[in-house]
Amino acid sequence: MKTVGGILAAVMLTAAGWGSWERFHGTVVDIETGKPISEAVVVFEWVKRHRLGTDGPEYVQNVQEAVTDAEGRFSVNASPGINWNPLTYLRRLQLVVVAVGYEPAAPALIVIKEAESRTRKLAMLEKGAEILLRPLKPSSRIGEMVSHGALGLAEETQHRAPNLTRVINEQRRRLGLED
Repeated sequence: MKTVGGILAAVMLTAAGWGSWERFHGTVVDIETGKPISEAVVVFEWVKRHRLGTDGPEYVQNVQEAVTDAEGRFSVNASPGINWNPLTYLRRLQLVVVAVGYEPAAPALIVIKEAESRTRKLAMLEKGAEILLRPLKPSSRIGEMVSHGALGLAEETQHRAPNLTRVINEQRRRLGLED
């Protein structure tokens, strides 16, 4: 019985494409200077929804998080993970980029060099995109956006992306906002 279970697990992992997924990768840079931004946090959140009913809740399928290196580079597995529930489907993939001293880049605000549409942005991330962040200005009201919910992320993502939480807390502290 153990052999059958092992073979079944191996077949399931192979069928699920274990290790065969592409990677999202790129560089995060300052939009004004073109210099790379180190320690930026790049988060991908896959959200699913029930097939039955059009107004039901959404659930987090998977979260991938990366911190940029000294050259502003990041790389994450592009797999949404296995959706074991046949009554749900992957509805959307969100990308959020946050760095201390920069305006957070939520899904609608992501600027990827040479990519306008959402589909083109995802294709560029598979090839290696350049994500542009704007420096935070003292007069900016963007401080109001420095929270998980304001960035459009599910509450569950807060627990699955500890580096994002760390950077958000640091940004809030620097802006003088309450925790």
